[in-house]
Amino acid sequence: MTKRLFLMLALMLTTLTTAMAQTRYCLSYEDFKNDKWVILEDSVWMEERTNSQKIWTGGGNFKFTTGNEETDEFLKKKVRLIIYEGKMYVNLRKLRAKGITFGSHYAQAYRYAEDKVCFVAPRKTSNAVIMGGMLGGAIGGAIAVSADLNENPEVCYIMDSDEKKVKQIKAKEMSALLAESPLGPGLYETYDKAAKESANVVIRQLKKLDLLKPF
Repeated sequence: MTKRLFLMLALMLTTLTTAMAQTRYCLSYEDFKNDKWVILEDSVWMEERTNSQKIWTGGGNFKFTTGNEETDEFLKKKVRLIIYEGKMYVNLRKLRAKGITFGSHYAQAYRYAEDKVCFVAPRKTSNAVIMGGMLGGAIGGAIAVSADLNENPEVCYIMDSDEKKVKQIKAKEMSALLAESPLGPGLYETYDKAAKESANVVIRQLKKLDLLKPF
């Protein structure tokens, strides 16, 4: 390997590493679709929320902070998508699907079929959040916590516009995608409906079909 070639490869690796390390954001789905990412100059930290936090207050698995109050408010209320350490996350704020209001904070996401966003979130609104609202705070929420731990699995949703409503990826849709693929359904059709729609299974199948990219 010549010295010149070695230097070129080292420069390319440095550039790629820097790009991966940069935190970038989009304010809308349309910006994402048109690849209009903006570099966030502040240092960013990601906090993984606990099961207890998600059950009691709803929302996504992740929270981003910078230590700057103005930037934190911007991330909370204005940003729709963020790339952090080479992975993409979607802000669930104001998003909804049939049977669920997601709450706030961020969920892991992927680029799906070139111009859509696939993300992972609970199948329904937390029972503790619902019961807390109906019966009053901790007393109402406590009634539902144990059920939430077992009965609210994560599934996958598709965002394909700036409308606030998103759609869950259902078993029927996955079966159709696999049936059209040269790979075929494999073991997928042996699973029950809940397993077919679980986030782990859906993400694994979509990656097998080469339909998901990190961002």
